[in-house]
Amino acid sequence: MCCGDTNWPKTLIYLAGWGYGKALLNGETIHDGYQMHFMVTQGMRDRETLRVDYPLLSKKSRAGAVNPARQQLDFYIRSPEIDERNNPTRKIFDHFFAMEVTWK
Repeated sequence: MCCGDTNWPKTLIYLAGWGYGKALLNGETIHDGYQMHFMVTQGMRDRETLRVDYPLLSKKSRAGAVNPARQQLDFYIRSPEIDERNNPTRKIFDHFFAMEVTWK
């Protein structure tokens, strides 16, 4: 539930975290001291196409386009270096997501 940004659907966030960390790939460090952020939200992406259909043309409001019966996990890694040619303006911006969340 963020900040008036009209690029993404408004959603309920069940769990989120922010901080600095290290990313490993096959045991090797690929990013260290990067900003990291994760969140578990209501489902926003279509399970078949992985697209976010937003805003929905049939809606009068920009909010919505989520499936509250589903959940997804988003994980972001941002480098400290800025590159104005990118959007978002980070030299490295990685976004990973999982389409299913199982709570135990």
